[in-house]
Amino acid sequence: WYTSMILVLVVLCLMLTGCGAVGDPLPPLLDIPQPPTAFTAAQRGDKVILSWPAPLLTTENVKPRPDRLGPIKIYRLVLSDLQAKAPDKNAKEFKDVKEIATKPPGTTDYSDTVDPAWFNHTVVYAVKMTNRRDEAADYSNLVPVTVLKVGPPPSFTYKVTEHAVELRWNSGDGESFRVYRDGAALGDVTGSSFDDKQVEFDHPYVYMIRALAHNGNFTAESADSASINVTP
Repeated sequence: WYTSMILVLVVLCLMLTGCGAVGDPLPPLLDIPQPPTAFTAAQRGDKVILSWPAPLLTTENVKPRPDRLGPIKIYRLVLSDLQAKAPDKNAKEFKDVKEIATKPPGTTDYSDTVDPAWFNHTVVYAVKMTNRRDEAADYSNLVPVTVLKVGPPPSFTYKVTEHAVELRWNSGDGESFRVYRDGAALGDVTGSSFDDKQVEFDHPYVYMIRALAHNGNFTAESADSASINVTP
């Protein structure tokens, strides 16, 4: 019995000694957020609306610690003409990108005011996520925005008939228009009317319209019109 107890004590001592052994120290976490890959930008009238998701992981694949995050840096590059594709991040052209703003950690959007000098040019946007030591991994995905001179959104009215919700406005407000219902685009139209025949009666809908401007294959949208709630 005594021999068994002694063996048990020896094993326990060895285990405790191993647990208390000092190994190589772990390096501190860098806390650099991974660059966003779902960054978006779009013209809305005299604004370019930027949006990006909050970081979910750092470059070390761990969840970001909120108190270790730094500001979000926003970048803009105005190209010499209309281009459908943004330059590569390593391209010579991209070296002229300018930081235009910083936003506090946790911010997920920014509104940039359009300069009339940008009309008929492509403007490229990107963001960088930093830690509190101002270290960043890389730019987000680059997003090119075609900037065109676009008129104001129209004021419109509606009428409910047996077959549709009929929307009417003044066609002098723009070249063409994009009609939205519940936030989803229904279609682009020229002229001053749109009949929505795909409706359910006694179901509420919210309609909104944006004016459009075109230059070749490029299209820009105005700001949102006032919304109208309709229950046919």
